[in-house]
Amino acid sequence: MVSDDFAVNGERDYTTFNGTGNIRNGRFVKFDHFLPALKGTAGFDAFGFPFQTQQDSLANLKNYFKFSRPEDVETNPNDPTQVIFASTGLSSIFNGVDSWGTTYLIDFNDSSLMAKLNMPLSQIDNIEASLKVVYDGNDAGGGLFSGPDFGLRSPDNLTWASNGMVYLQEDKSVTGFGLTSGMEASVFELDPMSGAMARILEMDRNAVPFMQSDVAITDLGNWESSGILDVTNLFETKPGEVVLLFDVQAHSAANGLINGSANLVQGGQLCLATKIFPMVQSSNKSIATSNVTESESKEDLVFPNPAVDKLNFIERNTGTVKNAEGKEVLKFTATNNIDIQTLPVGVYTVIFANGSESKFVKK
Repeated sequence: MVSDDFAVNGERDYTTFNGTGNIRNGRFVKFDHFLPALKGTAGFDAFGFPFQTQQDSLANLKNYFKFSRPEDVETNPNDPTQVIFASTGLSSIFNGVDSWGTTYLIDFNDSSLMAKLNMPLSQIDNIEASLKVVYDGNDAGGGLFSGPDFGLRSPDNLTWASNGMVYLQEDKSVTGFGLTSGMEASVFELDPMSGAMARILEMDRNAVPFMQSDVAITDLGNWESSGILDVTNLFETKPGEVVLLFDVQAHSAANGLINGSANLVQGGQLCLATKIFPMVQSSNKSIATSNVTESESKEDLVFPNPAVDKLNFIERNTGTVKNAEGKEVLKFTATNNIDIQTLPVGVYTVIFANGSESKFVKK
């Protein structure tokens, strides 16, 4: 991607354009990557494809923006002109300033995209789009979490689910992974429009397969979840239910058949995760408002969701509110509503005295 904004501001990589919530307008442009007439010449292989250094030189002429470690991308199932994109981050690049990784939202200009796609392939160029930093791990989502290690770290594979939420996995690529939080590699739920985020799954290193052992149990993040898909439409589900298919890539699983005569390496498991979410939780304009009944989803115990200044309960209640890190931030007694104006933007859990729980998004 290139951008007049980048060119004017001198922004060419993460070091000069970063920070949760920041947006730049730009264009997707093409450059020739196959020039048969130049095959075998300096910078080109025997077929006419440029080597990486030559590709970088050609891209430089276009004032391109360089990401730190591009990893995965997926379109919005409700609006294919929007794309979520994860750059894992890497301590050894850009002097370590993008160690924790960055998640971007690319929003194509609808009219520009439509006009270009109606052209012959050779003429498709300069497609207008905006690039938004939805979550910058290095600033912990603009303070959404108390520090980088408590939020999304090293974003890897992702899926944009039909409920409007993005589910992202972590692939340890920063030396401080887990050292402050004590958290293993996790899966996070992100509202790409509001930026609200919460950890929904955490790796359980006790789940070692039969006859195997974990030879690096103290190395947090050694086991990762790599590859995640929204497979809700393959199952008979309740309204608001999401089903995710993902794997466990256990790098330090050994013994048994692993590393044995079968010549297998590492261990792994294929998993399903499912939960019923309120259909109003996403700020994505393409998601319908909820018609989930109380009997179908306990998240309906609170409303509105998302909420801005006041959160209501369907009945008088006593309990507490915890943030995405599990820290208690509010208490309430025998009331039908609570004031949440002072709470930072994010995802919270209401825990009622009778044991019921309900998540909500503070906008």
